[in-house]
Amino acid sequence: MKDFKPARRRVDVPVGESVRILRELQELSQSQLSGLTGIPQATISAIENGRVNLGVERAKVLARALKCHPAVLVFPGWDVEHGGVLETSLMLALHPQFVHLDRAVDHPPATFPPYDVYPVKREWTPAPGTLSSPREASVEKGHILLDVCTRGIIDALRGEFG
Repeated sequence: MKDFKPARRRVDVPVGESVRILRELQELSQSQLSGLTGIPQATISAIENGRVNLGVERAKVLARALKCHPAVLVFPGWDVEHGGVLETSLMLALHPQFVHLDRAVDHPPATFPPYDVYPVKREWTPAPGTLSSPREASVEKGHILLDVCTRGIIDALRGEFG
């Protein structure tokens, strides 16, 4: 067990880069995406280049045109999540009185090998105990996630029971 190969680092893809990748996969130019969404081409360029925040409302509009769920754009990197944006956003939407973002520690995401080890090695978990930074959490993101989960459960139940 001492001779293990460390996991490959996953590439962190910024939100704007996710928009660009999805746009290019659909073979759309920024001008074409602008025409589909009503978002000015200059704004799309600024989003893709990280000069303008995506925002929840723009994420919804872009997601419709890019044929994906807004959560794909709003939550890049769901894999290392404990105490990160996803969970913290849910708590902000459901129980904001328990969230203290002013105490959140901003740190890079934890990295793990591509297999489970028991007992878990404590040194793999960042000192704050969260696996990624919660700094970008928001109530709006929490509501998107709740919507995703609720619709997924409803669809699953309808599929199973009609």
